[in-house]
Amino acid sequence: GLENETITDFKDLPIEIVINLIACTSVYRYDNKLIGDPIDISVINCFKGTLLEDSIKTSHPFSLSIETLARFPFESALRRMSCVVTVQNPTFERGYEYYSVVKGAPESLKCMFSKIPHNYDELNNTYSSKGYRVISLGYKKLDFNTGNVVFTSLF
Repeated sequence: GLENETITDFKDLPIEIVINLIACTSVYRYDNKLIGDPIDISVINCFKGTLLEDSIKTSHPFSLSIETLARFPFESALRRMSCVVTVQNPTFERGYEYYSVVKGAPESLKCMFSKIPHNYDELNNTYSSKGYRVISLGYKKLDFNTGNVVFTSLF
């Protein structure tokens, strides 16, 4: 069961998860306020994010600069949204990496993942039955020159 599961503190999350949480949003700034999904706004605030026009900068626990190259907004029929982003971080070998990130309903994303936690369904069922909003995250590190790519769809 889930009795022995621990909850990871946000400061201890792998950098790829932090990138996904911050990058895969449709939050925007209007009249000096963040507008969008309350969960996304909380995530940006949690990581001390600064939202610029097409990028987000964070300082805690990672120093990241995330630029959105393509955004595919949430679609109810697909039950997910996705983005392609460039992430700058001083720990990356070349200083930046490209990622494709997706978030959405666990049932919709499960078939897309190459690795699935052994208790994926149990976690989803347990927390959703208690009224929690359960969201799955996925990412893929990309290796391409964006100057030669046209984004028409993703996932």
